[in-house]
Amino acid sequence: MNAVDIEQGQAARLLDHLDQANLAKAFRGELVPQHPNDEPASVLLERIRAERQEAPKVTKSERRPRRPAAMKVAKRKEGTMGKKRNDVEPTHLTDTLVVLGGKANAQQLWMQSEMEIDEFYKQLRDEIAAGGIKEGADKEELEIVNAA
Repeated sequence: MNAVDIEQGQAARLLDHLDQANLAKAFRGELVPQHPNDEPASVLLERIRAERQEAPKVTKSERRPRRPAAMKVAKRKEGTMGKKRNDVEPTHLTDTLVVLGGKANAQQLWMQSEMEIDEFYKQLRDEIAAGGIKEGADKEELEIVNAA
Protein backbone atom coordinates (compact mmCIF):
# COMPACT_ATOMS: atom_id res chain seq x y z
CA MET A 1 0.00 0.00 0.00
CA ASN A 2 1.41 3.38 -0.92
CA ALA A 3 0.97 6.71 0.85
CA VAL A 4 -1.83 7.84 -1.47
CA ASP A 5 -3.91 4.74 -0.64
CA ILE A 6 -3.40 5.32 3.08
CA GLU A 7 -4.43 8.98 2.77
CA GLN A 8 -7.48 8.01 0.73
CA GLY A 9 -8.58 5.53 3.40
CA GLN A 10 -8.18 8.10 6.17
CA ALA A 11 -10.08 10.70 4.15
CA ALA A 12 -12.96 8.26 3.58
CA ARG A 13 -13.20 7.58 7.32
CA LEU A 14 -13.14 11.31 8.07
CA LEU A 15 -15.94 11.90 5.55
CA ASP A 16 -18.13 9.39 7.39
CA HIS A 17 -17.50 11.25 10.65
CA LEU A 18 -18.16 14.59 8.93
CA ASP A 19 -21.55 13.41 7.70
CA GLN A 20 -22.48 12.24 11.19
CA ALA A 21 -21.29 15.51 12.74
CA ASN A 22 -23.28 17.58 10.23
CA LEU A 23 -26.43 15.58 10.91
CA ALA A 24 -25.97 15.97 14.65
CA LYS A 25 -25.54 19.74 14.26
CA ALA A 26 -28.59 19.91 12.03
CA PHE A 27 -30.75 18.13 14.60
CA ARG A 28 -29.48 20.46 17.31
CA GLY A 29 -30.22 23.50 15.11
CA GLU A 30 -26.59 24.57 14.95
CA LEU A 31 -26.01 24.66 11.18
CA VAL A 32 -27.38 28.15 10.65
CA PRO A 33 -28.00 30.96 13.10
CA GLN A 34 -31.45 30.87 14.69
CA HIS A 35 -33.69 33.74 13.60
CA PRO A 36 -34.88 35.60 16.70
CA ASN A 37 -38.54 35.23 15.65
CA ASP A 38 -38.33 31.47 15.04
CA GLU A 39 -39.63 29.20 17.74
CA PRO A 40 -37.26 26.49 18.97
CA ALA A 41 -37.75 23.05 17.45
CA SER A 42 -38.74 21.62 20.84
CA VAL A 43 -41.64 24.10 21.08
CA LEU A 44 -42.72 23.30 17.51
CA LEU A 45 -42.63 19.55 18.19
CA GLU A 46 -44.66 19.98 21.38
CA ARG A 47 -47.26 22.05 19.50
CA ILE A 48 -47.51 19.35 16.80
CA ARG A 49 -47.97 16.64 19.45
CA ALA A 50 -50.73 18.65 21.14
CA GLU A 51 -52.51 19.23 17.81
CA ARG A 52 -52.38 15.52 17.02
CA GLN A 53 -53.85 14.61 20.40
CA GLU A 54 -56.70 17.09 19.94
CA ALA A 55 -57.46 15.98 16.37
CA PRO A 56 -60.11 13.28 15.95
CA LYS A 57 -58.78 9.82 15.27
CA VAL A 58 -58.87 8.93 11.58
CA THR A 59 -59.38 5.33 10.62
CA LYS A 60 -57.32 3.76 7.88
CA SER A 61 -60.27 3.72 5.47
CA GLU A 62 -60.89 7.44 6.08
CA ARG A 63 -57.29 8.33 5.14
CA ARG A 64 -57.61 6.90 1.66
CA PRO A 65 -59.38 9.26 -0.74
CA ARG A 66 -62.47 7.69 -2.24
CA ARG A 67 -62.85 7.31 -5.97
CA PRO A 68 -65.82 8.97 -7.54
CA ALA A 69 -68.47 6.39 -8.40
CA ALA A 70 -67.77 6.85 -12.10
CA MET A 71 -64.12 5.86 -11.62
CA LYS A 72 -64.68 2.65 -9.65
CA VAL A 73 -63.39 -0.45 -11.35
CA ALA A 74 -66.26 -2.54 -12.60
CA LYS A 75 -66.76 -5.90 -10.98
CA ARG A 76 -65.55 -8.72 -13.13
CA LYS A 77 -68.47 -10.72 -14.46
CA GLU A 78 -68.23 -13.83 -16.55
CA GLY A 79 -67.10 -12.71 -20.00
CA THR A 80 -66.83 -8.98 -19.21
CA MET A 81 -63.91 -6.84 -18.11
CA GLY A 82 -61.70 -9.89 -18.26
CA LYS A 83 -59.95 -9.55 -21.57
CA LYS A 84 -56.19 -9.49 -21.61
CA ARG A 85 -53.87 -8.15 -24.29
CA ASN A 86 -53.27 -11.63 -25.70
CA ASP A 87 -57.07 -12.04 -26.07
CA VAL A 88 -57.45 -9.02 -28.38
CA GLU A 89 -56.09 -7.76 -31.67
CA PRO A 90 -53.09 -5.38 -31.65
CA THR A 91 -55.47 -2.59 -32.78
CA HIS A 92 -58.30 -3.45 -30.38
CA LEU A 93 -58.48 0.01 -28.78
CA THR A 94 -58.13 1.80 -32.10
CA ASP A 95 -60.96 -0.31 -33.49
CA THR A 96 -63.01 0.38 -30.37
CA LEU A 97 -62.46 4.13 -30.82
CA VAL A 98 -63.81 3.84 -34.36
CA VAL A 99 -66.99 2.28 -32.93
CA LEU A 100 -67.18 5.18 -30.43
CA GLY A 101 -67.03 7.72 -33.26
CA GLY A 102 -63.27 8.28 -33.33
CA LYS A 103 -63.03 10.02 -29.93
CA ALA A 104 -63.64 9.04 -26.31
CA ASN A 105 -62.24 9.67 -22.86
CA ALA A 106 -60.09 6.95 -21.30
CA GLN A 107 -62.86 5.63 -19.07
CA GLN A 108 -65.33 5.30 -21.94
CA LEU A 109 -62.71 3.52 -24.04
CA TRP A 110 -61.82 1.19 -21.16
CA MET A 111 -65.45 0.28 -20.47
CA GLN A 112 -66.10 -0.42 -24.15
CA SER A 113 -62.89 -2.46 -24.49
CA GLU A 114 -63.98 -5.01 -21.84
CA MET A 115 -60.34 -5.33 -20.77
CA GLU A 116 -58.88 -5.60 -17.28
CA ILE A 117 -57.74 -2.12 -16.25
CA ASP A 118 -54.01 -2.93 -16.10
CA GLU A 119 -54.16 -4.71 -19.41
CA PHE A 120 -56.10 -1.80 -20.90
CA TYR A 121 -53.42 0.74 -19.99
CA LYS A 122 -50.65 -1.49 -21.32
CA GLN A 123 -52.58 -1.92 -24.56
CA LEU A 124 -53.24 1.81 -24.74
CA ARG A 125 -49.54 2.55 -24.29
CA ASP A 126 -48.69 0.12 -27.09
CA GLU A 127 -51.29 1.51 -29.48
CA ILE A 128 -50.20 5.11 -28.82
CA ALA A 129 -46.59 4.08 -29.47
CA ALA A 130 -47.67 2.35 -32.69
CA GLY A 131 -49.31 5.58 -33.84
CA GLY A 132 -52.93 4.42 -33.91
CA ILE A 133 -54.17 6.58 -31.03
CA LYS A 134 -53.27 10.07 -29.81
CA GLU A 135 -54.41 12.49 -27.14
CA GLY A 136 -57.03 14.96 -28.28
CA ALA A 137 -56.44 18.72 -28.30
CA ASP A 138 -57.99 19.16 -24.85
CA LYS A 139 -55.90 16.29 -23.37
CA GLU A 140 -59.11 14.79 -21.92
CA GLU A 141 -59.97 12.69 -24.94
CA LEU A 142 -58.26 9.99 -26.92
CA GLU A 143 -58.76 9.86 -30.65
CA ILE A 144 -57.69 7.76 -33.57
CA VAL A 145 -54.77 9.29 -35.45
CA ASN A 146 -56.42 9.49 -38.85
CA ALA A 147 -59.60 11.11 -37.43
CA ALA A 148 -60.38 14.52 -38.88
